[in-house]
Parts: sequence; C-alpha cells; structure tokens
Amino acid sequence: MGQELIIVARLNVADKFVAELGGAIQDLASASRLEQGCIAYEVYRANDKTDGFLIYEVWGSDEEWCEHRSSPHMKKFKTVIQRWEVTVIVEKLLAID
Repeated sequence: MGQELIIVARLNVADKFVAELGGAIQDLASASRLEQGCIAYEVYRANDKTDGFLIYEVWGSDEEWCEHRSSPHMKKFKTVIQRWEVTVIVEKLLAID
C-alpha cells in the first residue's frame, strides 16, 4: 500500500441550492465511507458563510482515491451538481513526516 493521501475539497454553491448540495454531499459521504481504502470522510459546513462546505478525506493510497473518483456514487454526485451553481476546489496533500 502507498502513502496515505489527504484530500480537502471546498464546495461553494448559490444560496438557493444549499439544501440540495448538503443532501447530495451527505449521500456521497455515506457511500464513500464504505469504500475500501477510505480511512476518513468528514463533511463540514462553513461557519462564517452559508454557501460553503468542506470535505476532508483520508485514503490509504492515491490509487484507492482514484478508484473512489470513478465509483458509481461519485459519478452520480458529479452529474447531480452540474445542475447547480457549484464551485469545487480540490487539494491533494501528503504528510511531510
């Protein structure tokens, strides 16, 4: 197995779609937590603004994260959020220790 991979995804959406995006993220998180290689999958709501979400993921390896990205529930999520005004920024991080 490779080095653990940390993913931080920031999602912002128009106010009128906040509830829909929140529900879609919860569905995605529930399915993702069941995947092999998923060590952590946490969802946070921005405290200082109403339209922001943060997803913190830890995967056993880059390969397992890549498999996650092509999973049926991730493909469904990507399709669903195209209907809304969602901005997504994804950062891949590796521990320096």
